[in-house]
Amino acid sequence: MDTKLKSYDTKFGKFIPDNSPDGLFFWELQISVECAIFSGVVPVSVLSAVEEISDNTLKLAEKIVANMNEYLEKGIYFIAKTLKENPGLYYIKETELTYLSYDVKTFPLDLPELTFYNNKDDEWLIRFAEGKFDICDPFGISVVFKSLKPHEIMNLENSTEFD
Repeated sequence: MDTKLKSYDTKFGKFIPDNSPDGLFFWELQISVECAIFSGVVPVSVLSAVEEISDNTLKLAEKIVANMNEYLEKGIYFIAKTLKENPGLYYIKETELTYLSYDVKTFPLDLPELTFYNNKDDEWLIRFAEGKFDICDPFGISVVFKSLKPHEIMNLENSTEFD
């Protein structure tokens, strides 16, 4: 951890600096969530090219976390809709097609994580680290938001892990 970076207090906890990929800065906190979609601990992080988090990024994170259930539902709904419309594009297997008919509360994605991009105040994502779809292995699947609306999904199956 880079001890030179400062921590940031928010309405939902304190962002603490942590290790990051080369040339970037990273802060994270963990929040407990009890909502219709998920119950458990959700990591919330900020990734930045500069050594500080902007006020706009912190305000956006506070707004999203305060309405976590709404954004988890929006994210899952968007992923489900996109996979249903383009199963071939996302390599949905015949055995996985039944999952596409599940409702938002039972859709087979789990372990959400939120990532905000500093100074890209309108772009952030929810990564579901686990899911029953083959494309979720090994890194999950993400939905990218532009401001408050889902914009695109990211298939992470060909991603690489960084230290």
